[in-house]
Amino acid sequence: MNPRTRRRTLAAVTVPVLAVLAAVLALPLLAPTPQADACGPYFPEPLFWPDDSTGVPWERMVGGELGILDRGVALRELWIAYRHLAGPPLTAADRGVLSSFDAWQPGSGGWPRTDSWSRLRQQLTWIEPMPRAYYTTSRVESRELPNGGIEKRYVLNCLTDAFETATATLEARIGTWGADSPEVAEWVRGQDQVFANCGGGETLPDPLGYAWPLALRQDRDYQVAAAHFYSLHYAEAERLFRAIGDDTASPWRHLARYLVARAQARDRRWDEAVETLRALVDDPAQALRRASIRGLIDHYRARSVPAELHAEKRRALLASPLPAGGRQVWTDFEATFASALYADAGTRSAAGADLDRWLAAFARPESLAPTVAPTDALAVWRAEPSSRHWRVAALVSAEPAAGAGGVIDPLDDLLAAAAAVDPAAPEAATVAFHRARLLLGLDRGGEALEVIDDLLSSATELPGAARNRVQAMRADLADDLDGYLHWSQMQPVALTVDGSYWPSWNDEPAPVLLTDEAAHLLDRLTVEELATVVETTVLEAELRRRLAATAWTRAVLLADGATAERLAPLVGRLIPELAPAMERYLAAAGDERRFVAVLALLRHPGMTAALDVGLPRREALTELDGLRRNWWCAHPALSADGPLRLPSFFTADPQRNESRARAVAALSALPSGPVILGDLAIDWADAHRRDPRVPEALHRVVRATRYGCTGYDEDVGAVSQDAFVRLHRRYPDSEWTTRTPYWFE
Repeated sequence: MNPRTRRRTLAAVTVPVLAVLAAVLALPLLAPTPQADACGPYFPEPLFWPDDSTGVPWERMVGGELGILDRGVALRELWIAYRHLAGPPLTAADRGVLSSFDAWQPGSGGWPRTDSWSRLRQQLTWIEPMPRAYYTTSRVESRELPNGGIEKRYVLNCLTDAFETATATLEARIGTWGADSPEVAEWVRGQDQVFANCGGGETLPDPLGYAWPLALRQDRDYQVAAAHFYSLHYAEAERLFRAIGDDTASPWRHLARYLVARAQARDRRWDEAVETLRALVDDPAQALRRASIRGLIDHYRARSVPAELHAEKRRALLASPLPAGGRQVWTDFEATFASALYADAGTRSAAGADLDRWLAAFARPESLAPTVAPTDALAVWRAEPSSRHWRVAALVSAEPAAGAGGVIDPLDDLLAAAAAVDPAAPEAATVAFHRARLLLGLDRGGEALEVIDDLLSSATELPGAARNRVQAMRADLADDLDGYLHWSQMQPVALTVDGSYWPSWNDEPAPVLLTDEAAHLLDRLTVEELATVVETTVLEAELRRRLAATAWTRAVLLADGATAERLAPLVGRLIPELAPAMERYLAAAGDERRFVAVLALLRHPGMTAALDVGLPRREALTELDGLRRNWWCAHPALSADGPLRLPSFFTADPQRNESRARAVAALSALPSGPVILGDLAIDWADAHRRDPRVPEALHRVVRATRYGCTGYDEDVGAVSQDAFVRLHRRYPDSEWTTRTPYWFE
């Protein structure tokens, strides 16, 4: 009977009303909602090479290991490459400065911390109003534009130092007046009003009369100025801070003078803010803020005179020794790089701008505004053919495209220069990779293959990300499936979760995995072809085991008994924990063999019809994964984001292509694992009611509908109820029935 027909007639099979009600009421208890991103969970994905990096660890790159430079590589890595290629060479002292670039810096970014203030404030429970447990620290700032429009932007309004200053001041006032004093209560009320403006609003503390102590009145003056600042009243905040700064008796005078500049900068009067800070930088009273003042001077100059600041920082980055504050120098240089390109668009050949021009040569075309012409690195190198760094830039940016009159530049001079590069040079991998890329673009595949094979067999070990890129290029040149799969196996260099990088495996060795392209190709093979791949030893052992299990599962589901029988002994040898199941499968005959296979799949949640060649599940095949990565989802064929790049050998046989298309269509039509296994198990149960294995099979079907991947399969509830009803109606005394109190939607 067709499963859907059977479910339409399910009303004839009754189930106790209380059992159904209990099942429905129990569902929220059985499936509590975890604290997680509503779009999650996200699973780590392997990264074979990053798009925005060479993939070489920073320390090794500083030491001269450059990997493969390409368009889009981070500017910081390109700068290090420039120093190695164009000079001046990095000294031991320079490398010491650079080694600190990735070290964690206290206060270097992150959301403002309010915890110290919140803890202290919450202890003062007798003061009203009670503060919020969480302070919103950013708000929207609106500004009228000259054309009459409105510009809105988020500003990070209340920073960590504001909450730390408030905490330290409150502790001091408690020490002076006592925690339960009216002075402390009034001070706290004023500060609550100040912080009420962090996320929005305009709440201003009231000025205090002369009946209050002078120190409290001075604190209140500062609180009022700060409240104006956080309310985005920058002109009034500047006026009040300036008045406090002019009051030699105020304990807030030195901080207020500094905050004058902060108010000017918030009002986008960068030049005035710079001049205010320059007047403070040598003031002994500002010693604790001197580093911040100097940093802000450059930060504001980056807004007002970016090209001027950029030129200063560029000179520092090309100096030897590097300045001790090299990390901040680089940050300022990078922040002003794009602005400098705009400002320098007509004079980028000026002396000292060589680094900028070289960096621009590596920018992806879409990342530069139309008003800023990208560097023509090939033209620069041809004008300076002895330039080592411009030779690299020319190779990276060159394309064998038709030029004037439709004539393709053969790039013979560039390719000859690339061939002469010392294989031990830091840029050797970059040069060889792009030389091969250009040769392929010029239809000189034989020469490209020699270059690639020489690079892969070089005595100089390639960094992981570089080797993976070269292997991917080599796989595209393979002339058969074995060769393609051989080169498509590689070790990831990192994990990524929703685009964010994770360190690799916490010192565990990275597994050997297949590229996405190879996975898509394998997914389009028939089960007979998959069996042939498994029978060879071209795949690494773990990949071979996983593919063997998937191929056997597909053969069972697609009713290809001959291939399933062919694979079963090999599956048992490759995966010892499946050996008993494979023996039972081979011992069965006729229709029973398929039921034995279904029961084996139900007992092994880690078995899947989907080609799972990413990071493997850590659980054993018999164990359930807590995030429901069990069996497979509906339509288990891999879907590509765009057109697939299939190698020529794969598409050469039209007859095979038709067979593969039919196999993909059949696979794509499969429902989720719990549904198809449930259908097959229920069909067997209806035809073989006395089979002692049926109660277990029905129990496992219900369990699969709870823990399997069923999110896009509308039939899961019907299958779960179908199995549950049969189990309870026909086998009320079975232990499997006792273990199955509910069914699941």
